[in-house]
Amino acid sequence: MAREALAERLARLRMPFVFAVVLTLVAAARFDGLRPVEGQCVALGLPLFTTFSGAGPFHEANTGLRRVVFALALLLVFAAELGIYSALFGGGGGALSPAAARLVFGACGIAAIVLQGVAAQRGFRSRLAAWLCMAAVFASYFINHVNQKDLFGSTLGALMVSLFVGGGSGLLLGELSVKLLRGR
Repeated sequence: MAREALAERLARLRMPFVFAVVLTLVAAARFDGLRPVEGQCVALGLPLFTTFSGAGPFHEANTGLRRVVFALALLLVFAAELGIYSALFGGGGGALSPAAARLVFGACGIAAIVLQGVAAQRGFRSRLAAWLCMAAVFASYFINHVNQKDLFGSTLGALMVSLFVGGGSGLLLGELSVKLLRGR
């Protein structure tokens, strides 16, 4: 009971935290010297935050579902961080090719949509698809559109695309999956 209350409180703090981070980014962007470092921090941090925001509530799910969701989250984070690191620093000798990265990110998005429906079928509500699709679209867009001369702009552009395209489509398709799988 106490774990559920704590998890619910943390879930309510997630969006204010996101707004505080965005406000900090906008304020810090006024200083030209901070913009590249800020772009790197956001590029590397956003997939971690969104993926764990989506998978975190599954700590309360049954063991089988929790393991599958956490494995999917780790795969997505690993692929996203490897690709973004390679795009930022050029040192990703074992980085995925852009085509392979898109394949991994697409498969993770589809799996998140299906898993959200499966979780709902078992009585567990989440927004897994929205969060994981946002991370996948961010990483894919950033890897393919990074501009080293305007790293902050590249990061901000990827954030906007991931919010609307990844988060929006993940939210809609995740809810459609819930409706379809609950009907069974």
